[in-house]
Formats: sequence, structure tokens, C-alpha cells
Amino acid sequence: MNLHILKPFIPVALLLMTGCGGGGSSSSGDTGDTNGGITGDIVISTIIDENTAFMSLIDGSESSMTNDNGIEITASKGVYTYKGDVYVTGVLTDNKIAKYSVASDNSLKLVREFSVDESGNSVPTTFIFVDETKAYLPLAGSGELLDINLEDFTIRARIDLSDYAMDENTTLHSAGGADTNPEPSAGVIRDGKLFLALGQVNFLGHTEGAFLCRGKASVLVIDIATNTIEKHLTDDRTCTSGSISPGSELTLTESGDIYVNNTASFGYDNRGYRPGYLRIKAGEEQFDPDYFFNIGDLDLSADFPDMNASLARTPYAYKEKYHNGTLYVTTLVLGLTTLDSNDFIGNKNYQPYALDLENQTATKLDMLPTNGYSAHITTYNGDLVFAGSTVDGNGIYKLNEKTPMVSTEGFPYLFYSYDKQ
Repeated sequence: MNLHILKPFIPVALLLMTGCGGGGSSSSGDTGDTNGGITGDIVISTIIDENTAFMSLIDGSESSMTNDNGIEITASKGVYTYKGDVYVTGVLTDNKIAKYSVASDNSLKLVREFSVDESGNSVPTTFIFVDETKAYLPLAGSGELLDINLEDFTIRARIDLSDYAMDENTTLHSAGGADTNPEPSAGVIRDGKLFLALGQVNFLGHTEGAFLCRGKASVLVIDIATNTIEKHLTDDRTCTSGSISPGSELTLTESGDIYVNNTASFGYDNRGYRPGYLRIKAGEEQFDPDYFFNIGDLDLSADFPDMNASLARTPYAYKEKYHNGTLYVTTLVLGLTTLDSNDFIGNKNYQPYALDLENQTATKLDMLPTNGYSAHITTYNGDLVFAGSTVDGNGIYKLNEKTPMVSTEGFPYLFYSYDKQ
């Protein structure tokens, strides 16, 4: 279905999608002197309000940071780093993607920016980097997958995913279904294949029925050498595969197993679909019929003894990072919501947890709950680090610590270790 208004359960403000971006324009800037002198080692975006954010390169050894050296961007944009460069996706703001280099004064210099299509609703979300020359970019709004040439930062190929869209009867478009957009979300590379999750979410352009999944978890298997779609995996135990938000990913373990996060309509669905993880075993290209980690039915009341037991549960895991055999997540806990459910700043209702994927258990981390803007998890210098906007302040937090490693100006949204090349 055509995407007109995207009201995601992810914490991004409501935005009209028609009329945004478009034009197919491109621009380039002075790349600056990138030789030596770079002291920053974290690329970060910090949100000031629902419209404004800053993108900066900061020094993780400093106890605090400001946005003085940053570039102002809109709050919903995705920010990533790979092999010494920084990449930006327009997400809800526009159809543009951009590449930046880093100058010796730690400032970011625009290399190239262009619109990925003319429609205004493509919603470019998360780069899936393959190697120094290639990345994939899902377009959640138009139902395409782009093959991006990282060397000259151009579109090498467009992969049409419309045949794999499901309508409200779970009928594929290739079999006559009305929907043409499967909402590609997150992916991971294994054995020369891209495993690409499809959200299969009902973006209607109005609130009634929005975000209801159309049934069935859904993953495509794509050969990265030829961009050929080889398989479409489906499973009716859950739905909404991948989180359609910047920075989402699928989990690949040391043993080669892939775990696919399914958010099951972000808690909106009352048809019985449960959120949780499906597994694709190492060497296989099908969902494991004997595995489903149903996180929606976990009883969290022991972790929150003063909470109404019916609210001591989670409708979905939002952000995730696999580290040293454990999957760490920030997950919405219903009973932590004390304000309006759409107040993604004031509510501190996303709690960090550790998931044991093999034994299907969840352990609450000794960390304060954060708001929905600051839920990202990544690694830095071998340590696991979390974005946090807690009652004790905004910043980057190490595992099981309640004071920030780096205090931030604004809510930390996305951040990644910067590897100077």
C-alpha cells in the first residue's frame, strides 16, 4: 500500500511523507584535509527536540561532549560510519543519502548527497555494509533495495521487492495480492548472501489499522554477487520482521546462526501474534521449525515487584546488539510508561535486558530505563555501550553502569565507533 503518513511506534515525530525530498538532486562539498590530527573515535547523533539533532565526531575518552563541532540535521535521520567515512540516510525527512569524510579538526565534510528517487516517500533507513565498495540500502517506503557503490557513492542497482509484499489476506503481490510494498527493514550478510527482513506492515496513511502486520514473518535470501533473490522465507508464528527504524540489524552469532527479531505490530496487534525471535541455523536457509523465543509472554514481575503484574511485560524488543554470546536489547516495558504513550522524551520506559537466545531467558540489567529516543546499543573499544536518557542524565553508558561514560548535549540517538583509516 502506498505510504502517505508514517506514524511509527518507533520514537520519531509524525511527518507527512508526500512532498518530501524528490528531485534526484545531488551536491558535493570540500572533503577537507583528512590526513592526521583526528582525535575523535565516536560518530554520534544527538537529538535536541523532535525536529532538531546534531551529528558529530567526538572523543570517547572525554567525560562530556557538546554539539559545537557538529552538523545540524533533522531528528529522524540515520547516521552510520564505515571504513573511515560517515553516511547519513533521510528516513522520514527526505529521500536523500549523504557521505561525509572527516577532516583533521574532527569536523565532518560533505563528499556527496543525492536523492534516491523522485517520489518523496522512499524512506531510506539503514545501510547494510558488504565491503569497501558495496552496501545495501532498504527503502521501507517504496519497497526497493538499493545496491550502493561506496567508491563513487552512486546507485549501482535497484532491486524490486514488490512481488514479495503481502496484503491483508497474506496474499503475495506475485500471486495477485494488492500490496506492492513489503517494507524492507534490517539485514545481515552470511555465506555470500544477504538475509533481508521484511516488515510486511500495514502503512495505510491513517491511524486505523496502521502498523498491523499482514501476517507471517518474512525474510528474503539474496545472492550478493548477482543481487538475485533466491528464496523467500515465511513463518506464521509471528510477524513484522526487523524493526523499521535506523540502526536496526539482524543478529549473527559466532556459530553462524541468524536470529530475526519480530516486533509483531509493535504491540498494536490484538490478533494473537507474539513478538520474539526466529532462528535460521548455520548453513541453512529456512526458519528453524523448532525454535521461537516468545518474549511477549515473559513474566517480568520479579524484576519490577511494585508494578502491576499485567503490565510487567514487553510488547517488543526495540534495539539490539549481540556481544560475547549474549543478545543485549532495549525493550519496552508497559508498566514503565507513566505519561502519554506518545511522549518518547518524558517516558523512561525502555529497559536494557540480556537475552540468552539458547535457553530463551531474559535478565534485567542493572541499568536505569531510558526513553525511546535513546535506546541504541553498540560496542566501543571492545566494551558494550548503551545510549541513555535516564533520570540521571543523557549520555553513553557502559554495561551495568548508571552514570554516563560520556555526557551528551541532547539525547544520544545513534552512535558507532569511528575507525580512522
